[in-house]
Amino acid sequence: QSPVWVAVISFSTILGFWGVHYISMELEQPFGDGHNDIPMRDMQMDMNETLRELMHARARAPPRFTLSTNSDDPLCVYNVSMGKSPKQSS
Repeated sequence: QSPVWVAVISFSTILGFWGVHYISMELEQPFGDGHNDIPMRDMQMDMNETLRELMHARARAPPRFTLSTNSDDPLCVYNVSMGKSPKQSS
């Protein structure tokens, strides 16, 4: 019933709608050179570097896990070796 409250509530509502509008405009085009855009060039360079590392000879074979019963630490049950697996005696 007060003109001041009507003005405050109307201003707040319209400001909120304009804020949502500008946020949606930013989200519609995330690729570019702006400050808020996704750094696609850096992401692609990082992906290429990761793929190059996967081409390395050591990355082609998974590590071998061996059960270690000689460990003093009860939480350390497995050892990981990147070399050839030791021959297991029967």
